[in-house]
Amino acid sequence: MVTPLKVQCALADRNFAAAEKILDSDPTEEFSTVDGRFTSRDELKGWIARSAGDEIAAKQAYENARQYYESQVQKWPDDPFPLMSLATCQAALGQHEEAIADARKAVAMRPLSEDAESGPPLLVDLAQVYLWAGEDKLALKQLLALENTPCALNYGFLRKVPTWDALRGNPEFEQLLSRLKPIPVENRPQ
Repeated sequence: MVTPLKVQCALADRNFAAAEKILDSDPTEEFSTVDGRFTSRDELKGWIARSAGDEIAAKQAYENARQYYESQVQKWPDDPFPLMSLATCQAALGQHEEAIADARKAVAMRPLSEDAESGPPLLVDLAQVYLWAGEDKLALKQLLALENTPCALNYGFLRKVPTWDALRGNPEFEQLLSRLKPIPVENRPQ
């Protein structure tokens, strides 16, 4: 659980070498994440490479991760998380139609109205798939729809992590960030 979070923090700082070093120092092949899901080493490698702009390394890592998640989807066809991870890999590999279809199918498995715990992260992942599939407007629409959903959006994650770089400078995205920005303790009403 710690390694993916450390990688995310290094990526938020745009320290790609540190992110690689963190991942290289942990031999684990499958990591659990903070929200109880899992991610593969190859998916993390792909995320680091993509964030650093290394398209060749990202493509190879995401292709390996895609194959892994295809097998996981076969093992657990009723679990939306391997399917969403597969969709993320597909989007990173340019398989946009498949990625969007699989991401929507994953979200449909755990609708927000029925699962307030798993629903929000899946919907944020759907926004990421939209973004990586070149559907910036759909990604932004998805994020805006989650603005008032408890535990859905994280200011720091959206503000700092390279995943969302394609939305930077978009006035609606910047306004969303402004609304999500935490109020400093000294300025909070008592």
